[in-house]
Amino acid sequence: MSLDGKTWGVSIDGWLYTGLVSDLVRETDYIPVKHMSVKRLRKFGQFYKFDTREIKAPVKELLKEINEVDVKYPIFILHRKYFKWDIVDGNHRLERAGRLGLKTIPVIKVSKELLIMIHRHKLK
Repeated sequence: MSLDGKTWGVSIDGWLYTGLVSDLVRETDYIPVKHMSVKRLRKFGQFYKFDTREIKAPVKELLKEINEVDVKYPIFILHRKYFKWDIVDGNHRLERAGRLGLKTIPVIKVSKELLIMIHRHKLK
Protein backbone atom coordinates (compact mmCIF):
# COMPACT_ATOMS: atom_id res chain seq x y z
CA MET A 1 0.00 0.00 0.00
CA SER A 2 1.53 3.30 -1.07
CA LEU A 3 1.30 6.04 1.52
CA ASP A 4 2.86 8.73 -0.65
CA GLY A 5 1.12 12.00 0.13
CA LYS A 6 -1.89 10.41 1.85
CA THR A 7 -3.19 12.44 4.78
CA TRP A 8 -5.30 11.91 7.87
CA GLY A 9 -7.44 14.42 9.75
CA VAL A 10 -9.59 14.59 12.83
CA SER A 11 -11.31 17.27 14.89
CA ILE A 12 -10.22 17.37 18.55
CA ASP A 13 -11.73 19.86 20.98
CA GLY A 14 -12.90 22.03 18.09
CA TRP A 15 -9.51 22.10 16.31
CA LEU A 16 -8.67 20.25 13.09
CA TYR A 17 -5.51 18.17 13.32
CA THR A 18 -3.95 16.69 10.18
CA GLY A 19 -0.81 14.94 9.08
CA LEU A 20 0.74 12.44 6.72
CA VAL A 21 -0.39 8.83 7.07
CA SER A 22 3.26 7.76 6.77
CA ASP A 23 4.03 9.77 9.95
CA LEU A 24 1.03 8.21 11.70
CA VAL A 25 2.22 4.70 10.78
CA ARG A 26 5.78 5.45 11.93
CA GLU A 27 4.72 7.00 15.25
CA THR A 28 2.36 4.14 16.12
CA ASP A 29 4.55 1.15 15.30
CA TYR A 30 4.72 0.24 19.01
CA ILE A 31 0.92 0.13 19.45
CA PRO A 32 -0.51 -3.40 19.13
CA VAL A 33 -3.02 -4.07 16.38
CA LYS A 34 -6.42 -5.15 17.70
CA HIS A 35 -9.52 -6.37 15.88
CA MET A 36 -12.90 -4.67 16.20
CA SER A 37 -16.37 -5.25 14.83
CA VAL A 38 -16.87 -3.80 11.36
CA LYS A 39 -20.58 -3.37 12.06
CA ARG A 40 -19.88 -1.39 15.23
CA LEU A 41 -17.25 0.84 13.62
CA ARG A 42 -19.29 1.59 10.50
CA LYS A 43 -21.64 3.59 12.71
CA PHE A 44 -18.82 6.11 13.11
CA GLY A 45 -17.30 6.03 9.61
CA GLN A 46 -18.33 7.69 6.41
CA PHE A 47 -21.04 5.80 4.60
CA TYR A 48 -20.93 5.29 0.85
CA LYS A 49 -24.51 4.54 -0.18
CA PHE A 50 -25.22 5.68 -3.69
CA ASP A 51 -28.16 5.41 -6.01
CA THR A 52 -26.49 3.55 -8.89
CA ARG A 53 -28.85 5.19 -11.39
CA GLU A 54 -27.34 8.58 -10.63
CA ILE A 55 -23.63 7.82 -10.24
CA LYS A 56 -21.50 10.73 -11.36
CA ALA A 57 -17.82 10.50 -12.39
CA PRO A 58 -16.32 11.49 -8.98
CA VAL A 59 -18.49 8.92 -7.22
CA LYS A 60 -17.45 6.22 -9.69
CA GLU A 61 -13.81 7.05 -8.90
CA LEU A 62 -14.54 6.85 -5.16
CA LEU A 63 -16.21 3.45 -5.58
CA LYS A 64 -13.20 2.29 -7.59
CA GLU A 65 -10.86 3.40 -4.78
CA ILE A 66 -12.97 1.60 -2.18
CA ASN A 67 -12.94 -1.61 -4.23
CA GLU A 68 -9.15 -1.51 -4.60
CA VAL A 69 -8.06 -0.97 -0.98
CA ASP A 70 -6.48 -3.78 1.01
CA VAL A 71 -8.36 -4.42 4.24
CA LYS A 72 -5.43 -6.26 5.84
CA TYR A 73 -3.89 -2.90 6.81
CA PRO A 74 -5.21 -1.52 10.11
CA ILE A 75 -7.40 1.53 10.32
CA PHE A 76 -6.61 4.21 12.90
CA ILE A 77 -9.30 5.10 15.41
CA LEU A 78 -9.59 7.67 18.19
CA HIS A 79 -11.69 6.81 21.23
CA ARG A 80 -14.34 9.32 22.22
CA LYS A 81 -16.60 9.35 25.26
CA TYR A 82 -19.32 6.78 25.74
CA PHE A 83 -18.06 4.04 23.40
CA LYS A 84 -17.81 6.32 20.37
CA TRP A 85 -14.94 6.33 17.88
CA ASP A 86 -13.59 8.64 15.20
CA ILE A 87 -12.04 7.06 12.15
CA VAL A 88 -8.75 8.98 11.83
CA ASP A 89 -7.61 7.06 8.75
CA GLY A 90 -9.15 4.09 6.98
CA ASN A 91 -12.71 4.97 5.96
CA HIS A 92 -12.22 3.31 2.56
CA ARG A 93 -10.85 0.13 4.19
CA LEU A 94 -13.72 0.10 6.68
CA GLU A 95 -16.30 0.51 3.93
CA ARG A 96 -14.67 -2.25 1.86
CA ALA A 97 -14.65 -4.59 4.87
CA GLY A 98 -18.37 -3.95 5.31
CA ARG A 99 -19.10 -4.56 1.64
CA LEU A 100 -17.11 -7.82 1.79
CA GLY A 101 -19.13 -8.95 4.80
CA LEU A 102 -16.13 -9.16 7.12
CA LYS A 103 -16.97 -9.40 10.83
CA THR A 104 -13.81 -7.67 12.13
CA ILE A 105 -11.11 -5.33 10.89
CA PRO A 106 -7.62 -4.63 12.25
CA VAL A 107 -7.38 -1.33 14.13
CA ILE A 108 -4.80 0.77 15.91
CA LYS A 109 -6.26 2.83 18.73
CA VAL A 110 -4.55 6.20 19.02
CA SER A 111 -4.81 8.88 21.68
CA LYS A 112 -5.65 12.50 21.02
CA GLU A 113 -2.32 13.47 22.62
CA LEU A 114 -0.41 11.38 20.06
CA LEU A 115 -2.35 12.89 17.15
CA ILE A 116 -1.73 16.42 18.44
CA MET A 117 1.99 15.64 18.80
CA ILE A 118 2.21 14.30 15.22
CA HIS A 119 0.32 17.35 13.92
CA ARG A 120 2.58 19.79 15.78
CA HIS A 121 5.73 17.97 14.67
CA LYS A 122 4.79 18.49 11.00
CA LEU A 123 4.53 22.25 11.60
CA LYS A 124 8.19 22.52 12.64
